[in-house]
Amino acid sequence: MIEEQNVEQNEQKDINWIEQEISKIEAEGVQFGERLPPLKLEENKVYEIEILSDNPFNDWLDPISRVIKKIVPVIHEGEKKNFWVSTKNPIYKQLLEKCKKGQTKLKLIRVGQGKATRYKIVQ
Repeated sequence: MIEEQNVEQNEQKDINWIEQEISKIEAEGVQFGERLPPLKLEENKVYEIEILSDNPFNDWLDPISRVIKKIVPVIHEGEKKNFWVSTKNPIYKQLLEKCKKGQTKLKLIRVGQGKATRYKIVQ
C-alpha cells in the first residue's frame, strides 16, 4: 500500500514537471530562433558572411558537454543560415566586437579539425 502511494506520488511529480515545462515553452516560445541550415565551413577556405545582429543571439546548451553555444544568424551566399559557435571560442567575442562597430560583413576562415577547430576573421 505504501509502495503504491510512493509510485503514485512519483508519477504525479513527473507529470507536474512535464506540465510545468510545457507551460514554460508555451509562455516563452521556442528559444532556438529560426530553424535554418547550419553554416558549414570547409577547412582553409575563406567565406564571406553577413551577421544578422538586430536581435540577441539565442543560446543552446549541449546536454553532453554542457558547453553553451550561441546561434548566430548569418547570410552566406544569399541564404540565411545559423552559425553555431561556443561562447568559449575566441571568435565569438571577435564577432561581437565587429558587430558593435557596425562591421557585420566579414570574411572567415576555418583552420583545424575537431576540438582543434578555430575560426579567424580575414581582413
